[in-house]
Amino acid sequence: MLDRLAERANFTYDLLPPSGKGTLCEHNNTERQAYDPYYRQQYLCGQSDVNDIPVSGYTTDMYLSLYYITPERLRMNQFSVPFHPPTTGSVTMYGTSTHINTFNDLLHLQKTAKHGPVCIQQNTAQESYMRNSFPDLNMIRIPGGDKEFYHALEKGNCDMMIAEYPVATRFVYLQHQKGRCHIRGKPLGVIGDPLDFGYNQFAIGIRKDIPLNTVYTLNYWMATLMGCPPSENEIGLCRGEKDSLSILYADIGGSGGTECGYVAFPSNEDDPFLSAGATAGVLVGIGAVLAIALSLVFYRKSLEQQRRYKKRFVQQIARNLTIGPSPGCIPADQLAKEIEHIGGKKGTISKHDLAKWMFDVKLTFLSEKDFDALWGAMDIDGKGAVDAIEFISFLSCCGSEFEEVYAEQQKLSKLERLKFAARRLENINEVGEEGVRRIENRMERRSRHGVIIPKASDFRESGGRRNKLRTFQRLLKKP
Repeated sequence: MLDRLAERANFTYDLLPPSGKGTLCEHNNTERQAYDPYYRQQYLCGQSDVNDIPVSGYTTDMYLSLYYITPERLRMNQFSVPFHPPTTGSVTMYGTSTHINTFNDLLHLQKTAKHGPVCIQQNTAQESYMRNSFPDLNMIRIPGGDKEFYHALEKGNCDMMIAEYPVATRFVYLQHQKGRCHIRGKPLGVIGDPLDFGYNQFAIGIRKDIPLNTVYTLNYWMATLMGCPPSENEIGLCRGEKDSLSILYADIGGSGGTECGYVAFPSNEDDPFLSAGATAGVLVGIGAVLAIALSLVFYRKSLEQQRRYKKRFVQQIARNLTIGPSPGCIPADQLAKEIEHIGGKKGTISKHDLAKWMFDVKLTFLSEKDFDALWGAMDIDGKGAVDAIEFISFLSCCGSEFEEVYAEQQKLSKLERLKFAARRLENINEVGEEGVRRIENRMERRSRHGVIIPKASDFRESGGRRNKLRTFQRLLKKP
């Protein structure tokens, strides 16, 4: 959406995480730079960037998210015209629960102990609104987004989530793309009817001091593109299909949460609320115990797998770039060079590109299952190519792994640091992949005898010129 608006309204933009300087940001004891990816999932932190009095040096002009227009926010910042998918923006239910049509049905089942708590994203507008509108609703606050919601369903913390309708439909669509339609034997889907009152308009939050002419221009082109039909022909100001925002919403939102074959009212024998009898109760109890045990085992294995492939990914990054204890320590220009190194000039990374990059005999090999899991975590939209936003988004989820790998690097001996740093991007660009491999092999052979000084022939064979001996001086730097 931003690309289309920027092109038509003739403005440029930088897409950044929250600055971290807002009054609503959550901080731990780690000192972080402004716009650290750590703040990416803190929605209140992002809102602070347009709600607060601008912080000198860290001013964000606009906040783009599923940002509800609320009375409180209208007092604190400007808004664009509402942008809307071709469906409602109202709060809705989704997950694996059945026999529920409305929020009143859910309340009744909770009161009669036939339904457990529901999960809702913490620190969002709908959380406070639902608590005020439904004070008896039993809810669990979940930090984060889709990944945390999926784990909550998987562990049995809840069978239902509450969020904005576009979030619900996209969640089901993405799980279908990943082959994860069934959770604990039940299909995922959008449940019942959305709330027929409350917040339902999303807009771009804009600081109060942004000039009105800028806001008017943005609103004009938003209204124009929202009205463009999904047609290949030019119609008025619409320059064909690419200008239609309805196409964008269809691409990211799926088909209304129906992809996984969810059935709201299955037959009685499958209905967990209508089953009765002592035998059935025993079977359900045994099944529940087994399900919990299996879920715990699977969850532990899943966490271990995540730690393995995330650490291995960070180690590979550290072979090419100088890292710190957090992802935010890597400058943006270095990340851009790394993405180009992995995927080439096309600007995206294929699964083959990633596998070729991860093949490093100096590091632990990933199993096929671990590599497939890594690719699935990076390829968020399931289209077979990881773009810069997906790459950086995954990188920002590896905070603890960065801290661990950085600490391990500080304990390496001088020779070990030399070998680890041999694959810095500047070295690869200077003598090529083959040249770096030859240098690594010779360093490995000589390290067995305590010899670390290279021969000039290393560089004649690798690059063809004696003066490339100076290249090795960079290999001697600490990573």
